[in-house]
Amino acid sequence: MNDHLITRQVEDYIAYKKGLGYQIKVESGELRRFAAYTQSIGYEGSLTVDLAFQWAMLKPEYSRWYMARRMETVRTFAKYICVFDPDAQMLPKGMFGKCHGRTTPYIFSNEEICSLMKEATKLYSPDGLRRITIATAIGLLWGTENIDIDSILNFKIQEAAQQKIKIALDLSIPEKMSIASFDLAIILGNLLDNAIEAVAEMEKERQIKTKINYDKWRLIILVENPYQGERVKVRNRYLTTNKESSQHGLGLENVKSVLQKYDGTMDITQRGNIFSVSLLLFV
Repeated sequence: MNDHLITRQVEDYIAYKKGLGYQIKVESGELRRFAAYTQSIGYEGSLTVDLAFQWAMLKPEYSRWYMARRMETVRTFAKYICVFDPDAQMLPKGMFGKCHGRTTPYIFSNEEICSLMKEATKLYSPDGLRRITIATAIGLLWGTENIDIDSILNFKIQEAAQQKIKIALDLSIPEKMSIASFDLAIILGNLLDNAIEAVAEMEKERQIKTKINYDKWRLIILVENPYQGERVKVRNRYLTTNKESSQHGLGLENVKSVLQKYDGTMDITQRGNIFSVSLLLFV
């Protein structure tokens, strides 16, 4: 049996905690180091505030956070041992400040998320399902909580990434809106398809800017993309570079038909080599 008082008390405390189902791997390691320190300096008495304080700041390279954690570990032990040892001293709380804190979260950029999704598609997958599932899961975690918009955007982001095109997003939308999923698919699908088609011809500036904002029953959608050459307008219809001439301009016509259901408006502008489509819907 160990005759050193604090060492014996530490082992009793560890056995008590483990008996309750706690693993306390880190805590037990720190307490045993504390007990070993008291033996190394020849201390044979009960726990004191000064003793714990000396051990907590034993080395000058210890950070304040680490000293606070060491002190808090001994303080938890002190709560237990003071019940059985009348000579043990209870340690004051917060002698080195807070011992728990959250590190600043790292916020992934749009480019980094797209890169993660792209790399996920390269994972080994015998049937292809694994890489698709993980890429989709990353996109959903990154999403807006609006499942309809998330699904459309994630699909288009992956489609654009395959052509080395970035879609930069600026989103401020609620989880639910009074607009049909099918209508959202027509609007975003056609606008982004047109933008991807135009940017695919560019050697540089291969980026599409997409902004979606909802405020007081107004849904605003803005899609901007660079283009090369000239966009021809015939009878209020912009002709695209689609090889199927019968499909020229039908994307925006489909969008217009949806806008009518929501008393919406469309504004198309060309500034330099930037083509911009802005929609306003009341939903």
